[in-house]
Formats: sequence, C-alpha cells, structure tokens
Amino acid sequence: MHYIRNLLIIGMVALGIYTVFLRMPSPDSKPCFRCNIVIIMIDNLRADSLPCYGYKFNTAPNICSFADRNTLFTRAFSASSWTLPSIMSFFTSLYPSSHGIGVTLLNMLNPEIIPLPLYLKHSGYDTTFVSTNQPSVGLYQGLETGFMNKIIVPNDIDQSLGMTRKAVNDVEASNRQRKPAFLFIHTDGVHDYPNHLMRAPLKFPLDPEYIPPKLQTTPFTETVRQTALNTLLGHISFTTGSDIPLAKYRTWYKTLQSAPTLHEAEQVFLELPAEDRDVILSHVIGPAFADRDYAGFLVYMRHVYDEYVRRTDLYVNDILAQLEKNNLMRNTIVIISSEHGELLGEGGLIGHGIKMYNPEINVPLIMHVPGAKPARIDDPIQHIDVYPTILDIIGKPKSDALRGVSFRPAVYGNHTGKKNPYIITEWTNSWKTKTIQNTEWKLFLEMKNTQEHTPELYHLSTDTHEKDIVTADYPQITDMLTSALYDVLYAQPDYPPKSEPFPDWIDEEHRKNLIETGYFNRP
Repeated sequence: MHYIRNLLIIGMVALGIYTVFLRMPSPDSKPCFRCNIVIIMIDNLRADSLPCYGYKFNTAPNICSFADRNTLFTRAFSASSWTLPSIMSFFTSLYPSSHGIGVTLLNMLNPEIIPLPLYLKHSGYDTTFVSTNQPSVGLYQGLETGFMNKIIVPNDIDQSLGMTRKAVNDVEASNRQRKPAFLFIHTDGVHDYPNHLMRAPLKFPLDPEYIPPKLQTTPFTETVRQTALNTLLGHISFTTGSDIPLAKYRTWYKTLQSAPTLHEAEQVFLELPAEDRDVILSHVIGPAFADRDYAGFLVYMRHVYDEYVRRTDLYVNDILAQLEKNNLMRNTIVIISSEHGELLGEGGLIGHGIKMYNPEINVPLIMHVPGAKPARIDDPIQHIDVYPTILDIIGKPKSDALRGVSFRPAVYGNHTGKKNPYIITEWTNSWKTKTIQNTEWKLFLEMKNTQEHTPELYHLSTDTHEKDIVTADYPQITDMLTSALYDVLYAQPDYPPKSEPFPDWIDEEHRKNLIETGYFNRP
C-alpha cells in the first residue's frame, strides 16, 4: 500500500514538473520559465515589403497571418545595414562600435562578451544554428561557442526544408528530456534575389498586369568565364550544404580556369548545375540591363525581390506549421525578423550596406510570446533590445553591459515602461557613417567629418523617403542630434575584438581572389 502511494506521489510530482514546463503565462503572470526560443532571421527583408507593414501586394500571407495573431512592431530597426555587424549586435545587445565586429572573418568577438546563444547554453538550453555557411553570419567570429548543434543547409530553401524540419523536431525532443531549446534559423531566401534574374516570368506574379521584359541572350564571353570562376570560388571556399561534392567544384574551377579557348570553357560552363549558371548569367545580364533601361530594371528587380519574399514566406510557414504540429507554440517564444533591409531604387541605389536609408534598416519584428495578446506596437524598437527582452520574458538576470531596452512590458500590454528616445545605426566601426533618428528627424554623421562628408539632416515628418537634406535650415536640430549620438556611443562599453589571421582553411590563391572580387570586406 505504501509502495502504491509513493508511486502516486512520484507521478503527481512528475506531472507537476511537466505542467510547469509547459505552462502558458497570462499577461500578468510570472516569467515564461524554460520556454523554448525560436528565432527566424530572414536576410535582406525590408519591413515595407510585407502587406502587414503596408505593402500593396500580398507577398507574405503566412507571415502576416502569424503577425495578426501575435505582436507586430511597426518601428523596428537593425543596428547596421549589412549582416555581420547587425547579427553581432542582435546577439550581444551592443552597438557595432562597441562589439567591434565589422570585418568578415578577420576578427573575433571579445571573450568578455557573452552573446545570447552562449548565455542560453550556460542556462541549460540545447542550442542549434541552422543556416547556409554565409561567412557574414558571425558563426566563426564568436557565435560558434554558443551553439551545441550546427546545421549547414543548402542556399536553396526548398532543398533545406527537410533539415530545417528536423531542427524543429529536435526542439520537441529536447523538451521530452526536460530541457528547453534555442533554435536560430537564418535564411538567405530573399538575399539571393539578384542571383536569379533569369527566372522570368515570375513564379508568383503579384501584379496581373505586369509583363516581365524579355532578357536578351548572352554569348559566352571572357566576362562570363571570369564571373563563373568567382561564383565557383564561393563553393570551394565554404561548406554550403550542397549535395555536389566540393571536389567536383574544384575540378570545374581548375578546368574552366585552364581551358585554352572560350569554346572549351563554355563546355565546362554547360556542365555546371542550372542554379549556378543562373547566378553567373544574372551577374552579367543585370548590369547590362541597368545600363540599357534603368527605370525598367528597377521595376523588374522589385518584382524579382517580391517573388523571393513570397518564396521565403512559404518556407517560414513550413517552420511555423512544424512548430504547431509538435504542439510547441504553447511553450515557445517565436521571433521573425531580418538583420537588414534592402534599397530598391531609393536614392538611385540597389542593394544594402550602402547608405543606411530606412529601407535598409527598418526591418520586420514579429513575436509570439505564450500568453501575450495580439497587438501592433508603435514604440521604436532596436535589435539590441531583443536580448534583454528575451531574458526578461524567461526570467533570467540581465548584465548591466547590455545596452538594449527590454520591451517585455509592452509585449504584455503595459506601454508605460522605458522607451528608446532615439534609434542609432552604424555601418560598422567608429570610422564609418552613423545615423540617429527619432520620429521626426534623422541625421547621417561621419565621426570624422570633412568637406566631403558633412552631416545630412532629413525631416522625416515631411520627407519620409529621405530625399531633401535640410542641415543648413536646422542647425540646432543637427547639433542636438549630434550631441545625443555622442552621448550614447561614448557611454557604451568598449570591447576591442581579437584580431585573427585569415582562416587557414582558405588557401592563399582563394584568399587573394576572394578579397579582390569583394567577397570579403577589407580592414
């Protein structure tokens, strides 16, 4: 009889532990202890390309349906306009000039900094990284130690689905072992759009009246051969998750490089996978199209971009469906965002990491927090705020070194907490352009101003597209924002990065070629 009673007690205790582990907090409840965390980072996604942020085409029905049921931040900003410094700021809650990581593969995060993945790992989380092997994601510059599992997926999101689903299933497996999980999924699905101009007409025609131009055929030239060699370098320098062995890419590279005639080189080119030929020809045809008809080129690029947003929306929906299938939404914080946006003609520019206009840095931020009610929050939010917010939600102590502001109160409906008076972004380290803005004004500032680099002030209230420089008209505003910028940046901690030699797993020939072709940033 005592034996049965003891079994019942043990069973009740075990059930209680499991209930605590899966509990759903109400808005005024205690922190979401041991909740899983899933972050979906969509490279290159500007906020205003989504219908839930006001875009005219339905590019992302699944992401926006998720947003309607959860919390959407209308004014969220990345810390930089390109991947490496932005990702590092997201995971460290530090501005780029504080963590100092702004040169791809050539420096390492200061060991005094504890990035979010490492913090969670130390707190008992199973931590998993899922991404292509893009060097700018920061895995090899300080984030690797925080991830127990690293899954390198193909650049093609359709090919990576199976591996991503397994990573989501592993979250549920961790929970069965009474362990919470942190899953970071990074996708280049939108970032890859300029590499696929040849896929016309578009698979997802968002404008029924739009007729894509007929792209001219390109003969195989020396330019095509050199572009092909540069593309192959990317394959042979990194593990990409491709099913094609690296040895095969090395053979193609050497054969293409040594082919004595263009005709023989073309035969090698035709052996390459269709995906690679698409990338190579896109890099050749794109500039020619832009030179011939720039206005038409902008329209075409926008449609290609929109198509890749739509493709990525399907990928994200698969992840969300897998979380639902595993009954994980009740004990999982889900964050959808992007480390930067993209210019699509603004200021006459296409791309990112260029100027830090708002289309480059205003990113989507959508959160599912168990127990929180659906909401649209207009408070200005920075990526550096996410780290302390997560710790607040899961009930973990925060270091004073974190520079972000926790927006946990706003998530649960309390809008009286501390807010960001300004949004600050930096290209990378202290010698590059910085911006500071509030709801009315935005200032671009070079820390070492010269006649060539004078402050640029924009009146966002009347000039949302940042077209008219009004510095001369409002000197007091310029001075006020300059002082505020210096006050914030000079008050932050300084963590000099550890210098690293160029990775020894890239040989000298590839190192030289990759730097010359701009694959890596020079210090």
